[in-house]
Amino acid sequence: MKIYSKKGKGTEIVASFTLSHIDRAPIGSMADTMVSLIAVWPNVDFVYKHSVGDRGFTLDTREIKKTLEDVPINNPMVIDWIKEFVNENLKEINGGA
Repeated sequence: MKIYSKKGKGTEIVASFTLSHIDRAPIGSMADTMVSLIAVWPNVDFVYKHSVGDRGFTLDTREIKKTLEDVPINNPMVIDWIKEFVNENLKEINGGA
């Protein structure tokens, strides 16, 4: 785990886990985790990157906010879309399982 922080710029937290490591506990639902964070802290920018081997995807709330314009990112319809986006991409990078 690495934490990078610059005053007035923000904080970046990087955590990497090897899937097959015996000490890696199940992480639960990342879709639920991300929508909970975004719903509670809509003014915080989240960049979630998930990769398995050479497959991966990124959820970047800055990009979503640009697309939404005046619609709040914690609007229930947007939150539902984000949850589906994360779940579908996780399913795809995990081989459709």
